[in-house]
Amino acid sequence: MMEHGVQPEGWFGEKVIDKVIRYLSENFQLTDPILDIGCGNGETILSLAGLGWKNLTGVDYSEEAVKICQFLFQQHCATGDITAKVMDIMNMKNTDFSTKYRICLDKGT
Repeated sequence: MMEHGVQPEGWFGEKVIDKVIRYLSENFQLTDPILDIGCGNGETILSLAGLGWKNLTGVDYSEEAVKICQFLFQQHCATGDITAKVMDIMNMKNTDFSTKYRICLDKGT
């Protein structure tokens, strides 16, 4: 499934992520909790973690995408304050959101 050297890949281009990060940097604190909805392979989370952001959570309905996220987080030594969870936000009946998020991102697909 996954081999060494797997890299995060953005589906929407680097410019979109750069704009999101610039907006966040200008308007929020590095410690504000962020929820990345539909995190895919975790590219946005890894970019934020690399800039010093903390309290990062990614959710995706794809179990495979979340496994890739977790693998990449370990590969890039981005663990601790960042996590990825399998979750379908369209069906949250049994979801426990114990964390309150200041920022919810969805780049959209």
